[in-house]
Amino acid sequence: MQPFRGLILLSCLLVALHSVPIYAADFKLQPLPGDLDERINKGLAYLARQQKADGSFESEGSPAAMTGLSILAFLSCGHTPDVGKYGLTVRGAVDYLLKLAPDNGYFGTDGSRMDGHAIVTLALAEVYGTETDPVQRRKVRAVLEQVVAVIVDGQSAEKKEKSATGGWRYEPRSDDSDLFVTSWCMLALRAAENAGLAVSKETTEGATNYLMACYRDDQKGFAYKPKRDSTISITGAAVLLLGLSNNAKLPEAQAGVKYLVEHQVNDQTPTGYLSIYYATQAAAQVGDPTWAIVWKTAYEQLAKRQMNEGAWRPGPDEQGRIDHTSNGQQKILAVYPTSMAILALSVPYRLMPVFQK
Repeated sequence: MQPFRGLILLSCLLVALHSVPIYAADFKLQPLPGDLDERINKGLAYLARQQKADGSFESEGSPAAMTGLSILAFLSCGHTPDVGKYGLTVRGAVDYLLKLAPDNGYFGTDGSRMDGHAIVTLALAEVYGTETDPVQRRKVRAVLEQVVAVIVDGQSAEKKEKSATGGWRYEPRSDDSDLFVTSWCMLALRAAENAGLAVSKETTEGATNYLMACYRDDQKGFAYKPKRDSTISITGAAVLLLGLSNNAKLPEAQAGVKYLVEHQVNDQTPTGYLSIYYATQAAAQVGDPTWAIVWKTAYEQLAKRQMNEGAWRPGPDEQGRIDHTSNGQQKILAVYPTSMAILALSVPYRLMPVFQK
C-alpha cells in the first residue's frame, strides 16, 4: 500500500454520519446479517457513554491502550475526528492521547506495556490519514514519529535466544519475544508506513522472520512463541500479516488458513475476542470460502455475547468486568471486548487503511 493511502480513503470515511452500511466494490460479502449495523451502532453508543471529560474511557484496562482501541473501533465504522455522529468523541480521545504522550515516546508505562504502546501507535497512524486540520496533523505526526521510534528501537534489543530475534515482547528492550505483542507492533508499523513514515526493509523482514519462526509444522498453525502450541488468535494474526505482506501463497500461510477453518471459536476458546478479531481479519484477506465459514461462526459468537446495554460481555480471561452497585444495579466495564467485537463486525465495511492491500 502506498503512503497516504489513508487520505485517499478519507472520502469513504466521511460518508458515515450516523450508520454505515458501506461495502467496497471489490469485497463482496453479501448477504450480511440484517441487524449488523444495529448491533455495531449499539456498541458504539456504549463506548461513547464511557468517555470521560478528559477524553479517555472509563474502562477495565490501561487508559492509553483502551482509548487507542476505542478510537480504532470508531474509525472502523467511519467516525473520524470531528466528522460523523461520534466525531467529537474521537476528537476528544485523540486529544487525550496527544496530551498524555510522554517525553520518551513510550505509552506503555500505564501498565499496558508494549502491546498497549503498539495499539496507541496503530490508532494514531490511522487517525493521521483522516485529520483535516493542519495543526492537528502536525501534532499527531510529531507524536507518531516518537512512538514509532520506540517500536523500531525495541526490535534491536539483544535477545536471550536466537529464535526471538526480530520480535517484541512486554517492554521496549525486552530480551525475549512473543507473537502476540509482535503482531500488534507489525500492524502499527504497517499503518505508520502507510501514513508516510519510513520503516526500513530490515525492520519489516526481521519481524516476518520471527513470525515464521513461530510456525508449528506438526500442528499446521502458529504459536505464541516458537515450540508452543498453536492457537486461533495467533494463527489468525499470522495469516493476516502474511496476507498483507504479499506472502499469502507461502505453504505456512496456506496451512494457517486451513487451521482457522478447522478450529472454530467457541465459548471455551482462550482469549475469545482476540481470536474472533484476528480470525475474521485474516479470513477477509483470504476471501471465500474461508470468509463465509469464519464469519458465520464469528457473527454467531458475537451476537450471543452482546448485552442489552450495547456492550459485549467480558470474557473470563480477557479484560472487562461487571460490577454490582449498592442499589443492585450493574456497572459494566467492557471497553476492551466491545471495541474488539466492533472491530471484528465492521470488517465488511473495509474502511481501515491498515488492512488494505
